[in-house]
Amino acid sequence: MYALKGIVVFMGLIIASLMILIVYGMIQKAQNPDFSFFGDGDTPDNLPVASAPTKNMEKIMLDVARGSTIEGTDVSEGRMAIRIDTDGKNGADTIVIIDINSGKTVGIIGINP
Repeated sequence: MYALKGIVVFMGLIIASLMILIVYGMIQKAQNPDFSFFGDGDTPDNLPVASAPTKNMEKIMLDVARGSTIEGTDVSEGRMAIRIDTDGKNGADTIVIIDINSGKTVGIIGINP
């Protein structure tokens, strides 16, 4: 009988201490949104991101045929790829790659359908 009372008291103390930790965590989180009990600080907000151009980029004029449409763009590692549909029939048939930092065209890839 004493063992059962001891287990109940022990479990009650664990529940009470966990409730105190939860209330403490809620108070800390209200004061500091970055607070975490177990995190090492590598939340998505703290991860390094690709750096933006450090200088003002000059105006870039891209020569495309009249009636062409931009199907989409992708940015990766300081470069932008622009998918262009020149005939309006088969989807993108040209990809232009531009260096974001310098604004210069790195290359043009033509796609034969």
